[in-house]
Order: sequence, then C-alpha cells, then structure tokens
Amino acid sequence: MCKNNIQKERGVALYLTIIVMALLLGIALGVGSIFVGGSRLLRGVGHSMVTFYAADAGIERILYEDSKSASTGNNIMDCDGSGPPFCEGVVNAATYKVVVTGPGLTMSDGATCNGVAYCAESAGTSQNSSRKIQIER
Repeated sequence: MCKNNIQKERGVALYLTIIVMALLLGIALGVGSIFVGGSRLLRGVGHSMVTFYAADAGIERILYEDSKSASTGNNIMDCDGSGPPFCEGVVNAATYKVVVTGPGLTMSDGATCNGVAYCAESAGTSQNSSRKIQIER
C-alpha cells in the first residue's frame, strides 16, 4: 500500500518542476525583451542629438546670414524651400533645411508668423530621426 502512494506522488513532483521552469522561462524572456527595447531606445538617442544640433546649425546659419546680409547681399527671405545654398547644409552626417517666412504669413506647421522681421524654421534629419527648431525675429 505504501509503495503505491509513492508512485502517484512522483507525477506531482514532475508537474511542479515543469510549472516552475515555465515561470522562470517567462520571467527571463520578459526581462530580456525589456533590455532589448531599452537598448534600441538608447541607440536612437545619439541620432536624436546629432539631428537637433543640425537643426540648430541651420538656425545659426540663418542668423549669421541675416547679420551679414548688408555686406554679402544674401537675402534670407529667399529660403522658401528651394532657396540658395545657405538654406541647406550637412553637419556631422545630418542635414538641415531652413525655411524663412515673412511676418503675418503661414508657416509650414500651419501657425502664423508673429515675428517683427521674419520667422525661421530649421528641420534637421539624420537616419530615422528628425527635429525642428523655430525662431521669431
């Protein structure tokens, strides 16, 4: 009689072992997917910063051209999407494109330019990342 009970309990131990192993596998896969998603996010942060600095370089270029416009003859208002070379550029493998809008006109995002002289939008792009900076002057 005692021998018969031991044989029945062997199946329960095997069942519990399988359940515990399945739980451990589920936890390991869950933690692994969190780390993989985090590493993808961190990889994109570097491209995002390069893209932001490219957009910033576009704004700085327009401000420079505006301050020097009297001596160089460059008109920053020509940056309407297909303007002169200083409206576009490449910085650290990221590109920028600047669009300048006159006061009271509609900008590319649908907002109205409230600047006294102009509004400038600089869009930086790099790989799968894009950033935009807007200024009013």
